[in-house]
Amino acid sequence: MRRSGLTLAPRSNHVLLPSPARAPFVDVGRRDFRLRPSALAVIDRGADLGTDAARDYEGTPRPQGRARDIGAFEHQPDLSR
Repeated sequence: MRRSGLTLAPRSNHVLLPSPARAPFVDVGRRDFRLRPSALAVIDRGADLGTDAARDYEGTPRPQGRARDIGAFEHQPDLSR
């Protein structure tokens, strides 16, 4: 179900998400909820939760930047450049 550029996730808790093309995640369709580099609204915007959240869902140490990221995954800048 779509409403003004947002997608209502069926069978969920009534969370409105941006369309997959505008979502801050790598690939919503494949359930890859790691953050895109362009997700500036959530990268380095999280609260400091102390040692309770010292690592993200994949075990990556937090923070990777100036502050923690919002969400389950900490964005990891591409270090190969």
